[in-house]
Amino acid sequence: MPIITTTTLPAATVGTAYSQKLQASGGTSPYTWRVVSGSLMAGLALSPSGTLSGTPTTPGSTAFTVQVTDASGVTTTRGLTLVSAVSVTGVTLHPKTLSLTAGGATAQLQATVSPSDATNPAVIWSSSNTAVATVSSTGIVTPVAPGTATITVTTADGADTASSTVTVSAAVPVWTPPTLTPEPVTMGSVNTQVIGNLGYNPAIALDNGTFAGYVEERAAIEAGATFAGEGTESVYLSAILDGSGVGLTDPNVTPEQQGQFAALYQKLGIIPTWTNNTVSLSQGIAALLQAQAPTLAIANYLVQMSGFSWTAAQSQAAT
Repeated sequence: MPIITTTTLPAATVGTAYSQKLQASGGTSPYTWRVVSGSLMAGLALSPSGTLSGTPTTPGSTAFTVQVTDASGVTTTRGLTLVSAVSVTGVTLHPKTLSLTAGGATAQLQATVSPSDATNPAVIWSSSNTAVATVSSTGIVTPVAPGTATITVTTADGADTASSTVTVSAAVPVWTPPTLTPEPVTMGSVNTQVIGNLGYNPAIALDNGTFAGYVEERAAIEAGATFAGEGTESVYLSAILDGSGVGLTDPNVTPEQQGQFAALYQKLGIIPTWTNNTVSLSQGIAALLQAQAPTLAIANYLVQMSGFSWTAAQSQAAT
């Protein structure tokens, strides 16, 4: 019984002559070949002696089944697939680098082949690390987890490749301020519910009828701020926490929010000091947006750092 030993076919190129001799063993030679199902790619033919030849006219992939018959009339069949691609002299991938966030938005890569008049050239997409980023058959990259992956596009004939580096960063958690619990404070004949006593002078606070300093310090520290006090490099934060900051009497921001926002700014590294103002306003806003900070926190930052009015700050923060 004859056995067809050809299992794969080399890729063809549109417009280029192609010739491949199919092979068989066993049975009694000579062998006679024919296609028994499917169809050959346009421009190709299979001779009785088993030579697949011609010039492909269109790109694509074609599956067909061939039959071989030996001299004794015994037959056997095998399915084969032939891929034909447009001949290209190069492939380019755009952009060359991507920066994405785990679980965030996808990105579209674009593959360009040369010559530019190639019609729908077949390309194959792949990712070197699907645990970090995956890529669809059309070049859409989906970030999965922090790390680095290489996205590669290859022409169907395997002759040309191009790659793009994808860096996926950890997702920025949404900042949720803590819930503050009021506690009783007694000074002389005055007894009231305030939020903590973490360094602010309680006598002055009660005498003045305001507990902003208490509230802000407690809110900031519970939100993760490091309170260093006056006379240190944390002048800006200290001014917010001790009640002497800008805009504290504005009804748009409560003392609790002011302290929590101060802690958020500090966590994100966007608190400049009076002696080392290294963070620009645009950098600060970008960090707040990435952390998905409340719009009110962004408006407050604009008021504190650039002298915006509340009306202007709220309008800007909303956009």
